[in-house]
Amino acid sequence: MPVSPEEEWTYWDTKATELRRGQLVTIQTAATRWAALLTALLGVFGTVAFAGGLTTVDKLPGWLPWVVRALTTLAAASAVTGIVVLSMAAGGLFVSRQPGSSATAVRRLYTTQMGAALALLNRGRAFAVAAAVLVLLGSLIVLWTPEKSASPSQTTVVTRCP
Repeated sequence: MPVSPEEEWTYWDTKATELRRGQLVTIQTAATRWAALLTALLGVFGTVAFAGGLTTVDKLPGWLPWVVRALTTLAAASAVTGIVVLSMAAGGLFVSRQPGSSATAVRRLYTTQMGAALALLNRGRAFAVAAAVLVLLGSLIVLWTPEKSASPSQTTVVTRCP
């Protein structure tokens, strides 16, 4: 079904307008998905950690228990920061009253917030990836490092003299 050049232009101009107007919602949706992904990944890693238990860390030789504890601490801090930043990017954490509801005010609000939301999304993703990498690194250390050898026990022999 052929269309005129004007109809074609109108169609694509409408699509461009929809995309331009929906940028903030797109970023907020992406941030929500990243927060959900981070939460799911940490849930999986948390389950694995409970299966291995913290006593596994104490069985590592030398300075490795301190490395794993540091990685775990950094991963937890990164995960919490990532969840907070991604939630801020998704919007709705901080609700405020907007003065005026004119088309110009709403347009300014959405275009200004789009830039800030995109920056928060990028930072949140960086924290999420860092948390996942730290957890994986710590898990690999625990998984592939042999346990420290137990101290040889002293054998006591009791004899009776006749």
